[in-house]
Amino acid sequence: MQETFPEDGPATHTAGAFARHTAGETIWVAENGRDIVGLVTFWPAEPFIHFLLVLPPWRRRGIGAALMKAATRGVEGSVDLKCRIDNEMAQRFYEALGWREVGRDLDSPEPFIRYRQ
Repeated sequence: MQETFPEDGPATHTAGAFARHTAGETIWVAENGRDIVGLVTFWPAEPFIHFLLVLPPWRRRGIGAALMKAATRGVEGSVDLKCRIDNEMAQRFYEALGWREVGRDLDSPEPFIRYRQ
């Protein structure tokens, strides 16, 4: 996660911090052997994609799309996610998968675009 959010301090991305941030979420992982190369977390109550992370060497191989498909399979109704306003690569990725922008919060400490599928 440090590569995805380089402005965050390393303590932000410990296993304990991740566990706290994803408590109650369903997590899917993409593996290469014993190594996790990507993951997506899903909060079913809203429903909401919380995290989608794919390690840089593994991007552009369909892993992110497969993880998103797994996380949203069987969900009735819409699913939302937030994408940092400065993450243009992720915005293009979500839009290519058919997600559409439904709002922006530019006043948040981490301004974001809300997407919906």
